[in-house]
Amino acid sequence: SPSPLEKFLRKLTKARLLVNPIPRRFFLPHAYAALRQDAVTLHEREGPFTVAAFRDESGVGRNLAVEILEHFDRSGITQRAGDVRRVRQPDPNNKG
Repeated sequence: SPSPLEKFLRKLTKARLLVNPIPRRFFLPHAYAALRQDAVTLHEREGPFTVAAFRDESGVGRNLAVEILEHFDRSGITQRAGDVRRVRQPDPNNKG
């Protein structure tokens, strides 16, 4: 049975005040968008990138960087090829 905190977080997610792309990981929508933009920016600047490069770009820890990138892979945002990833879809909010 979900804890009161989990129930509260789910309500915030349903209200679109939080994003829950990874089990047990919740982000403010602008923070999630910033992580996606970090991947796009990194790829535009350096081409295919490693987990370590994304970690450094985004400022998150290695384990969270792996979880985020695996989510991006499943979502079709990035594509993994060995130890590197490339962005498959440009950020739709990027007008440039």
